[in-house]
Amino acid sequence: MALAEIFHPNNSDAEELADTQTPSTCTFLDSQEIQTPKQAWGKLYPTIIRLKTVDLIERQFFLGRSKECDVSLTSDNFNPNCLKTISKTHFLITHDENDETVYITDLSKNGTFINETQIGRGKKTILQNDDEIAVGGKKVKVYIYKPVGKSEDTYLPTELRREYEVSKKLGEGGCGEVRLLFRKNDCKEFAVKRILKSKTESGKSLNSLTRIHNEIAILKTVSHPNILSTIKTAETDEAVFMVLEYMNGGSLQERIRFSEKLPERIAKLIFYQILIGVQYLHLRGITHRDLKPENILLKTDNEETLVKIADFGLSKLIVNSTVMTTTCGTPNFLAPEIIDNRYQKYTQEVDIWSLGVILFYMLSGQLPFQSDSLHYLFRLILSGEYSMDETLWCLISNDAKDLVKHMLVVDPEKRIKISDILSHPWITNDSSIKRNAEDLINLHVDKDDPPNEDGLPEAKRARLD
Repeated sequence: MALAEIFHPNNSDAEELADTQTPSTCTFLDSQEIQTPKQAWGKLYPTIIRLKTVDLIERQFFLGRSKECDVSLTSDNFNPNCLKTISKTHFLITHDENDETVYITDLSKNGTFINETQIGRGKKTILQNDDEIAVGGKKVKVYIYKPVGKSEDTYLPTELRREYEVSKKLGEGGCGEVRLLFRKNDCKEFAVKRILKSKTESGKSLNSLTRIHNEIAILKTVSHPNILSTIKTAETDEAVFMVLEYMNGGSLQERIRFSEKLPERIAKLIFYQILIGVQYLHLRGITHRDLKPENILLKTDNEETLVKIADFGLSKLIVNSTVMTTTCGTPNFLAPEIIDNRYQKYTQEVDIWSLGVILFYMLSGQLPFQSDSLHYLFRLILSGEYSMDETLWCLISNDAKDLVKHMLVVDPEKRIKISDILSHPWITNDSSIKRNAEDLINLHVDKDDPPNEDGLPEAKRARLD
């Protein structure tokens, strides 16, 4: 039986192993070919005197009772009384060459343990410097793992480094970047947003400490399935780190660019979820102020997917009916009252305008207001001048067009309210929309995940009402 088959956790230890070599134990070299020896990426130092130090060179390493394993435990090198607790293929160590992450997978009946914590059959965890590996029982230690040629990664602050392993870059901007994270104990994926602190405390700076702390404060007050969850936060002298849910499907902006425009039924499903998330925020006195496709994240690459609102750096928590006066946001999605000097204040209706621009963009693949000149762009927004190109809108329903028109109303007093959007025929005439959204939430709820660091209730408990 090949090791690829042994790897499967459902394999029975009672099965006989074929007396054949696997491809990994054979080397075929052309007589004229000279190969550079591979360098080890890790070492296993034995804690049992009869075991030898192992240089980890190949991508996979197996340990167990089988002779086909890279290290075979026998009565000659292992305690005979403990040998009966060892599976034919007990564990697998895998090296990911793309991001240098090292995993250990438990394939045993009686357990593989890292630092006396059991991994669990068929599960994997990330292997770290100085991790102690035990087999068959937490005290039966066989090796200590050491990486080779990789200094300790100090990207994360110490408090996060204990729990997470940082990986590849997902995106970056002028104020920082986002990287992929793996939780060490179960390899669950997260994202970490690293925001460099501004050297000057300016209210207009996107990475001012005030603005960063404002985003964290707001995120700590919300828990909803259509709003990106913050798991943990940490701070150093140079930066603030936010551990967030990982959304593997990228942004709505990327989806629209790839598809040019979205089918109306998909646009409706995505828009409904955004709408529910915004309603949740507004009911709690929070205005996002920077709603745009880049800040709408998708859980998967599937056409129908869970979506979440992200990036609350510009959000405003309104207390006691206070109003907002700061000019902020992304130009193409700005509401007229934000850029019109005649308005001394504005309200949550700015988010409704942005939602209208987003819906227009999803349905047509074009922005209603666009120009290379910022001055002319603002003129278009202030006048509410836009057109629905017949070649792009001919297959779009009248109800969808009507809703867009009621959202892109220049006068915020006359602009449709969020409650009226939810009762608009484009939404209410589709009886499946709420059910589909709830199904997506239930599909992606992680029942084993605890509440976040502040003890907030799990997002799955928030209802789409």
